[in-house]
Amino acid sequence: MNSTQKNFRNTAIFALLLFLASYASNDSETVTPTDDRDKYIGTWSCAETSSKSGGSTFDVTIRKDVNENSQLFIDNFYLLGSTHAALVKKSGNSLSLPTQSISGNTVQGSGSIVSDTKWNLSYTVNDGSGGSSAIDNCTATLTKK
Repeated sequence: MNSTQKNFRNTAIFALLLFLASYASNDSETVTPTDDRDKYIGTWSCAETSSKSGGSTFDVTIRKDVNENSQLFIDNFYLLGSTHAALVKKSGNSLSLPTQSISGNTVQGSGSIVSDTKWNLSYTVNDGSGGSSAIDNCTATLTKK
């Protein structure tokens, strides 16, 4: 084998090794899946209108349910305090507040995701006292801070 053939062979082997090394490194890269709920996590301003108490604005915190990837929690829901949270189920841009008890109140409702920084909710809160005065019909617009 003459020197030209050896140089060609060595260059071809080197090029092949570079190709295989780059291919192998691309296969071994780990793609970290993103959780589409991440963009909603944080403090939001809640502008709530209540059939019982009129309008009020207060802060809520939205956080992920670590056990269920389609669910979130809204802390300080209905201005009940930061230790009281409403469970929210997300499906696409639709939100549902399944019937749940929060600090002695039965809550249920629905809503929609208008954008990554704005949600609209409509819900009822039953304080359990009986009669029509027990039901509070509410709407709320949540805006991310």
